[in-house]
Amino acid sequence: MEGEAPSYHDLHITTAEIGRTSIFNLPYDLQVMCCRVAGWQLWRTATHPSGWILLAGEYDNPDKWLVLDVSGHVIVDSRRPGAPEEPPPGLVLGDGDGVV
Repeated sequence: MEGEAPSYHDLHITTAEIGRTSIFNLPYDLQVMCCRVAGWQLWRTATHPSGWILLAGEYDNPDKWLVLDVSGHVIVDSRRPGAPEEPPPGLVLGDGDGVV
């Protein structure tokens, strides 16, 4: 509806390995987190925190860049100059429809 505030369904995630995908279409074991120290991060979770895997982050390795947008409004873009806009073919996790 026009004029309504965006919801988490409007959050889209892009990383070096995941093409722009709505969080609603990603697996349940992926979590977007934000904290003062590390900024925005995308984690693949596991039953025990020691099994969690950092997939991408705002201040992490340049190869683990992260772009978050809400309905097209970019809230974080940690790509370095010259980084590709989308992952190269073959690096997209899953079958390319956002399902990892």
